[in-house]
Amino acid sequence: MHTWHILMSLLSRILNFPWITIRNQTSHPWYLRRGILQTNLFAWFTIMRGRGGGTESALSYPQLVRIHPCTEKFFLFWKVIGLRYSSLFTGCGTRVNKVPASTLERISGGQYAESGDWPWQASLQQNGVHRCGATLISNTWLVTAAHCFRRANSPRAWTASFGTSLRSAKKKRNIYRIIVHENYANNILSHDYDIAVVQLTPSVPFTNDVHRVCLPEASQDFPENTSCYVTGWGALRDDGSSVNDLRQTEVKIIGNEICNRPEVYNGVIRPGMLCAGYLEGGRDACQGDSGGPLVTPDSRGLWYLVGIVSWGDECAKRNKPGVYTRVTAYRDWIAEKTGL
Repeated sequence: MHTWHILMSLLSRILNFPWITIRNQTSHPWYLRRGILQTNLFAWFTIMRGRGGGTESALSYPQLVRIHPCTEKFFLFWKVIGLRYSSLFTGCGTRVNKVPASTLERISGGQYAESGDWPWQASLQQNGVHRCGATLISNTWLVTAAHCFRRANSPRAWTASFGTSLRSAKKKRNIYRIIVHENYANNILSHDYDIAVVQLTPSVPFTNDVHRVCLPEASQDFPENTSCYVTGWGALRDDGSSVNDLRQTEVKIIGNEICNRPEVYNGVIRPGMLCAGYLEGGRDACQGDSGGPLVTPDSRGLWYLVGIVSWGDECAKRNKPGVYTRVTAYRDWIAEKTGL
């Protein structure tokens, strides 16, 4: 009995140790909405998860939280034994296979992706036929392009599959609900507000091959010339057919000022859009890649969703890079519709 009391006392001390302390917690609405007014281990786990699913929600804001020295030593311990503390708590944005950038070619005639390369990639299929890509942002939600549902928005007509092969999917799910942005104009001439979220049923259990990407915060910046990767089952050339096996390519963010030049897109790129690719052409997404992810890693190797494949002038054409929905511009909308 004496040993039992000692163990319980030790456990109580661990659970109530101030691993992380919230600064000015009563004035910060993010914490107030979650009722996080304590500083014990339970609060630490809640804060570490964050709204965007990444540890940066707490650790990147020293004005909001104070990290105890023992907590930092705990993180170092996990790093030494080879565990990633960020993925340990959140599981977002991690990849099994780390493909060197030099081996990544354009989707149009590029290289196949291997299982586990891009575990958040999903295929949206209408009546069993691949139509669009999508990105897994939780075990029940996908984010994709609104224009994918321009002609058919009934959930019963759609399913989602996961894995690199369309013919032999790792997992398949039915669609429970489709939420298209309220301001999206359902016509071929408009590209504004090209975003939708899709709710799955049942939920998807995470594995090494299937799990979520990290969502950025609305204030997160992805500067010009950032290397990103776009993936999909789209055509290998303009007006071609979709392929069975997932492909991948590296592209770089092009600033809106450059993308709005007369010889590029002549002023039609809005703040809610971003361009990625190369002005000389050669690498790009194509038809069938719509709705799919544009991602980039942070300094810890966690992958964040930067953009959603939206539109472009043909595929891999000179001075016509791919245009993507800028995720940070719609981060609050995603949170409003999904709670993420």
